[in-house]
Amino acid sequence: MKEFKDRYKLNNKEHKNTFSFKELLFITAIFGFVVCGLTTLIVFNITKSYAFDKNLNDIVKSYNEITNTYYKDVDTKDLADSAIDGMLEYLDENYSKYLDTKETESLNDSLSDSYKGIGIVVYNNGENYVVYSVVKNSESDRAGIKKNDIIKSINGVTITKDMETSELTGMINKSSKVNIVVIREEKELSFDIEVKNVSIPVVSSKTLSKNNKKIGYIYLSSFTKNIYNQFKDALEELEHDNIDSLIIDLRDNTGGYLSGVQEISDLFIKKDKVLYSLEYKDSTKVIKTKTDDYKTYPIVVLVNEYTASASEVLTLALKESYGATVIGTKTFGKGKVQVTSTLSDDTMIKYTTAKWYSPNNNNIDEIGIKPGITVKQSLDFILTKDSNDLQLEKALDYITK
Repeated sequence: MKEFKDRYKLNNKEHKNTFSFKELLFITAIFGFVVCGLTTLIVFNITKSYAFDKNLNDIVKSYNEITNTYYKDVDTKDLADSAIDGMLEYLDENYSKYLDTKETESLNDSLSDSYKGIGIVVYNNGENYVVYSVVKNSESDRAGIKKNDIIKSINGVTITKDMETSELTGMINKSSKVNIVVIREEKELSFDIEVKNVSIPVVSSKTLSKNNKKIGYIYLSSFTKNIYNQFKDALEELEHDNIDSLIIDLRDNTGGYLSGVQEISDLFIKKDKVLYSLEYKDSTKVIKTKTDDYKTYPIVVLVNEYTASASEVLTLALKESYGATVIGTKTFGKGKVQVTSTLSDDTMIKYTTAKWYSPNNNNIDEIGIKPGITVKQSLDFILTKDSNDLQLEKALDYITK
């Protein structure tokens, strides 16, 4: 998925006070800031050019001096990484930091909208590997794999409880088609399934009934690239079921691509209504709805202390420009915007470029959103999910009365 490149290393061991062309390329790579992408809040594609000033000369000179004349051998990659990390540390701001290779991979994975596979989630119950869920419209779904199927073999290899999950994943990903044998109701069933890119489901929905009314419920787990299409499909299914109102659950959603906020908001809020604004160093940008689509039914947004970033942007857009009611507990409170820049060795820098404001010009950074109706969740539900969901129950009571 990613192209790995080695960071430039100096080969000349002689002391120098001038800079080679490759050295200039190296330092430009650090400071070019080709901004491409997202953080836990936002996604933009921005390219900026920065003047090569005397401060950069000093950095290059120091790098040369250390690598060429320090009395011990120096790992040039670690030295460069430390310099970059130091610049981000200097900013002294929670959301601006240097991400090493593992941290970069983790961030990309958390916001990825697809993966290579067949579309099943499995778990080890202590005796067997069992299908926990099947991704809707995936190859496994179309083939007929079902939840609770026990996996007996993959490509002729018997699956045992002692295997690691990564072993199963490896068997699947190394070929373009796999044969999976499962046990279902004491019968063996064999499936030939193609290995393809699987869209990661981040939206789930259902229709709830109370007080002779139908309430649509949509849960968003993350703002990945494909969230809009998933959300739109879910909403259309609910509206086809003639719902009277809607609950949007953003609890535990820590954010993602901000573009999804505008796309989802466009489904509900009338055209030219303010969704949020961005306050940069030298300018302000106001984001408004663009489409003629809008709704009129009541909406409740569920939030908690882990509702953050893009989720908070959507919450306030629906509250202040639509009239939605917010129920739950105070949100995380992230009112800043970050962008990322991938470096040559597959590491990344993440830094803040702006503050965002709600339609009513509120910034909730380190403050959070206080719900219109505060409802604390029971500890049993938080730990086990087995008891009543007090926040959802309150939303149902409110929206049906």
